Amino acid sequence: MNRWMFLALVCVGMPASASAQSRVVLQLDDALRLAAKGAPEVRVAEAATDVVRAEMVAAELVAAHNPSLVVAAGPRFVGEVSVDLEVGVEQALSLGGRRRAATTVAQMNVDTAGIEADGVRASAMARAATAYFRVVHARRRLRIAQQSVQLGVSMVDTATKRFEAGEIDRLQANTARVALGRHMVDAQVWQGRTDQLLGALRSVLGLDATTELELATVLEQPGLGSLDTLVAAATRRPDLAALAAAAEREAARVELASRYRWPDLALGATYGHEEGAHIAMGIVRVTLPIVAHRQDLAAEATARSAALEREAEARSSTVAIELRAQYQVYETLRAAEVGFRNDVLPVLEENETMTEKAYREGSLDLAELLALRREMIEARESYTDLLLNVALATVRVRALSNTLQPSGETK
Repeated sequence: MNRWMFLALVCVGMPASASAQSRVVLQLDDALRLAAKGAPEVRVAEAATDVVRAEMVAAELVAAHNPSLVVAAGPRFVGEVSVDLEVGVEQALSLGGRRRAATTVAQMNVDTAGIEADGVRASAMARAATAYFRVVHARRRLRIAQQSVQLGVSMVDTATKRFEAGEIDRLQANTARVALGRHMVDAQVWQGRTDQLLGALRSVLGLDATTELELATVLEQPGLGSLDTLVAAATRRPDLAALAAAAEREAARVELASRYRWPDLALGATYGHEEGAHIAMGIVRVTLPIVAHRQDLAAEATARSAALEREAEARSSTVAIELRAQYQVYETLRAAEVGFRNDVLPVLEENETMTEKAYREGSLDLAELLALRREMIEARESYTDLLLNVALATVRVRALSNTLQPSGETK
């Protein structure tokens, strides 16, 4: 075996990834589930939700303030010196349903944080699907390059035999080796590209760097539903739901602010010892919310609620426009892919068989063979690239319409 053949076999047989400690077999649904559970941004969002949930503890307290204890003691210098003592305890209470309103706001904070986490999860799944298809595409392109190397090896072998038989000159034999070398470089480039994209996919899925991924090779995707169905589904997007929930929370904060029109009440009791007398008294302390009754909270919450409602309307309109535009892109790409698959692929497969046979039989010279093979390889590559574009367009439409999720799961 000469050096060219050895290097070609190395290119064809090179592993798809480095050795790893663990192995994960991935379909698209598996990637979506892993991203929804373990993507870094998802874990951060879930931790933030836990923080907001912990804030519920303060809102659920029976009393917002601890009781106050006051002790006063000192001598009396009138006549015979004596010591006066006074001890008092007070507990502040909130009236007008303020605690209940504060608990409602806190619960809405938790609900909003949970919906926002759903939005982060949906975004992570879209990133995972995009990364997944890019890896599948790179592996398909790598396979095309490896098949080209295999054909190049066969071509070099045939050219060598014909050169030794005196049927072609050295220039043609060398040209066959140059073509093989180019295919080997393409295979190495796509191997590196595949490894790079696999690393990006591991990062998106929150997997360890040493995890080996075995992916399906299918780029072809099933068709999407009708545009009207997708537009209707888009109204349930987590980001739109989060804006609506946040607007409701601000309305609850306005209601909470109205509770501050009620006075603060403090109840307590004192015990005193004065000039030998024991004195006990009850205490009622009431604030007069005339000047300050959280007008700032009410004004801020009202403004925020109005701003969130306008943002939700604008975002809903933008999503509908983006969805319709992306759906049109998808339909154009899908039609091109179907046409290529039905009209070009059968002819391409027939030509690949005919050209190789014609060259072996001597009815096709090397220059013609290389030109035809280059055209066929580029056609394969173009079709694979088209499949990637269709898959990515599908991901964008499904992400915009809130329908990107593992099979069998509904939102």
